[in-house]
Amino acid sequence: MSKRIATIGSKTLISFPEEGIFDIPAKVDTGADSSSIWASNIEEKDGILRFTLFGEKSPHYTGNVIQTKEFTQLRVKNSFGTTELRYKVPILISINGFNVRANFTLANRKRNRYPVLIGRRTLKGRFVVDVSKQELKDHRFKVLIMSAKKTPSVATFTKKMETYSKKLSVYHTDYTDLVVRFINGVMSVTLQSTGEDLAMYDLVHFKTSETRDITASLAHYCLNNGTKILDPIIQHFPTTSKLYEYTILSNNGIRIPDSVFVSIRTLKEHFDTITQDIGLPFVLKGIHASKGEYNYLINSKSEFDAVLKDTSDREYLVAQKFIPNDSDYRVLIFGQTIELVIERTKSHSDTHLNNTSKGGSAVLHKVSHLPKEVRYDSLRAAALLGRDVAGVDMMLGSEDGLWYCLEVNDGPQIASGAFKEEKVKAFTKFINRNLGE
Repeated sequence: MSKRIATIGSKTLISFPEEGIFDIPAKVDTGADSSSIWASNIEEKDGILRFTLFGEKSPHYTGNVIQTKEFTQLRVKNSFGTTELRYKVPILISINGFNVRANFTLANRKRNRYPVLIGRRTLKGRFVVDVSKQELKDHRFKVLIMSAKKTPSVATFTKKMETYSKKLSVYHTDYTDLVVRFINGVMSVTLQSTGEDLAMYDLVHFKTSETRDITASLAHYCLNNGTKILDPIIQHFPTTSKLYEYTILSNNGIRIPDSVFVSIRTLKEHFDTITQDIGLPFVLKGIHASKGEYNYLINSKSEFDAVLKDTSDREYLVAQKFIPNDSDYRVLIFGQTIELVIERTKSHSDTHLNNTSKGGSAVLHKVSHLPKEVRYDSLRAAALLGRDVAGVDMMLGSEDGLWYCLEVNDGPQIASGAFKEEKVKAFTKFINRNLGE
């Protein structure tokens, strides 16, 4: 007798009968080799692996602890290009009445719209995929309406949307609800009110902007994670904002210091959030500032409060983990060629800033002074931000030995600061090269 093959759609419902969990929306991806599932509280001890399915903020979370001796470990490359060590376990699943024990890697899928992904190995010999097949008939699309502030009129508007379409689940919030994090090279945007990640929504409409660069950063994040936005044009913004720079750089694998951003209107309430994420001390700096302005080293709550008391409500600030260092490097790039490498060292121990505009000293180095990978990342950072003329600030952590990109300056003091003569010569050479002379 030939083996029965079932037909399923590219989105389907999956159940876990042994765990009493039913009708979980899953994405079927024939481009993925293996299957994965959102798991949390993962712990291995004495040869036993324990975990829970989904996360505490998930509507599917039960808190039941699963334990097994049947598991393996494997290295996988995530969607951000980073290699991770993950556990793989066999789990009994049910799809369209078919019970299958399939292997799943345990992953953090809280940023994904679908907590379960079904890959080729689970499908092979059991299912064929018909992309026209619609199985999630009762599935409601999650829509987020983002406003500069909440108003009764918009709240009424969003409720009426649900009355006109039972397929929509619409939520309304404003920018004060968001916490933007860059931790270990991965960006996340969380709604404090629900605990959800912005990427869990099917569509986000930025009805109004907090500022254009903040909205552009959020829009870029959504699109990078497969969430639709209205309107796509808002993702494009002149890269003169540190927040937007960090979004582009981190989403392309260039290491930046761990950072946390919230609206300036609620920043004073988030000291605990910041210290839990990046610890003390941390640097608080303006996302639109330059030359070391609006740049403070915070060692305590009292220092944090004092800075916010003296700072304008119009100056948006980002909190960034302080990287102990001996100096930093201004990598001067003209037309995707590194022309000058200037090492900058702070003038005294009372400041954390190496900027020459703040009294720091400068030494000119050969381009080869920097490691090859640092030169490559500097050039890539300038290219990602679309800059022919750029000053990329790179720093070597004195404790962790890692290189970080601090900023990509679009106005890198080519007519002022240290080594003015060398700068004008290099820039003139670039202009002649650009004009084909």
